[in-house]
Amino acid sequence: MVMFYFAFKTKRISNIKDTLLFLSATCVFITGLYFGMMYYKTHDTLILNGSVTDKKREEVSCSHSYQCNCTTDSKGNRSCQTCYDHSFDVDWNVYSDVGNTTISREDRQGLVQPKRWDAVVVGEPYSRTESYTNYVLGNETSLYNYKNYNKKWVSLVPEYPFGIYDYYKANRILQLGTSINTSLLEQEISNMLRTVGPTKQANVILVLTNNPDHTFVYSVRDKWLNGKKNDIVVVLGMNGNIINWVESFSWNKNTYLPIMLQQQLVEKDITNVPVIINELSTVITKYYVRKPMAEFEYLTSTITLTTGQILFVLFMSILLPILSVVFINKYSYNRFHRPSFSTSSSRFTSRTSFNKRFR
Repeated sequence: MVMFYFAFKTKRISNIKDTLLFLSATCVFITGLYFGMMYYKTHDTLILNGSVTDKKREEVSCSHSYQCNCTTDSKGNRSCQTCYDHSFDVDWNVYSDVGNTTISREDRQGLVQPKRWDAVVVGEPYSRTESYTNYVLGNETSLYNYKNYNKKWVSLVPEYPFGIYDYYKANRILQLGTSINTSLLEQEISNMLRTVGPTKQANVILVLTNNPDHTFVYSVRDKWLNGKKNDIVVVLGMNGNIINWVESFSWNKNTYLPIMLQQQLVEKDITNVPVIINELSTVITKYYVRKPMAEFEYLTSTITLTTGQILFVLFMSILLPILSVVFINKYSYNRFHRPSFSTSSSRFTSRTSFNKRFR
């Protein structure tokens, strides 16, 4: 409507096909913008865990190309062939049961074996991120979205801090107010997830805190929106190296999981790594049943844009038609008022100039 109003007022558009074309393009853009924002609201990532299954040196096509053997014909058209610096390049690949990665080359062609690839051990833990649709994340009014609750200590909890580093390694432990050496425990959790990760579709995270109040767990749950869909977040209240209290949350179907984690871990020494790993592995293997995110797909119908996002879409839906009218006016004027050439030599000169501009 905006486009046709301005077209009527300016009385400059002479081709209805142009108008409909740009109007359609505007509608497509606005629709894409809307659904792009909806996708952004529900887009999330999780960590998958497994183990390295192989590593290979593989020759691939050279990726370093340049134009060569260029010629120009009588009409001024220039053509070139594509040449390559090398007959092949080398990729240094790492394979796992949950995905693959390529180690960066140490030289341009990849002939030098990277030190990082040399350090890869078949069978070691391998983690990677994967995107998924989080319907709870996009629905701020859902009962499963805890943003309106448990604000007491939420400012002390960082945004979800876990991700991938050094190609395929993942952090497993977050300490809030404690300073315990957990490097061995972190490594052993990754080793445990080589088997527990694929079989149970799980990712284990430990949060250590010196807060004596076990309700602190709700602030962590609130900040992280109950974690990713495959996370098992175990919050441990520490008194020195001794676990004083245990709370956990996850997207899990079995109500016995948090109870058993509490019973098996409370009063244990966190530095007794074999015991902690054994308890975690046993309880998770027996009691963890991941709740599929598909069970929350019904929330799609209630996901809405924020007021700011809606105003932005409305602004663009008004601005783009106006810009389209301006463009169409200029386009139509140029098309119907361009100079004509009567001689063949003039046409040849125009074509040559065009080819030079678009080489």
